[in-house]
Amino acid sequence: MSTGYLVNGSCYSSLSDATDIYFSAIPATVAFNATAGTTLVDYFVYNSGWKIRSYSISAAGVWSSRSADTSVGMPSFASCVVEQDFLDGMTVGWAVALVLVIAWGARLVRRKSS
Repeated sequence: MSTGYLVNGSCYSSLSDATDIYFSAIPATVAFNATAGTTLVDYFVYNSGWKIRSYSISAAGVWSSRSADTSVGMPSFASCVVEQDFLDGMTVGWAVALVLVIAWGARLVRRKSS
């Protein structure tokens, strides 16, 4: 069984997939700077690695970059077994099949005894 990376309850087989899911799920941060009268916007972009991009929006609606894209660190993820969801489903499937076979057998026995 192969080890994967757990992100938001789902197991991903590669670190790059897990990182992409993690950063793409983070919404943009929007804050109002009352003293400057501007709105500050920060969000993640993928540009040869995940980076945070920062803009300010003036009261007139003009967007300007506050800084160059800043690289972010690699998050750490819990480990998981990639095949575990399949194995869990297979276990439940066989349990349901067993219940159906038992019910069919009980019906067959009851029919023969009547």
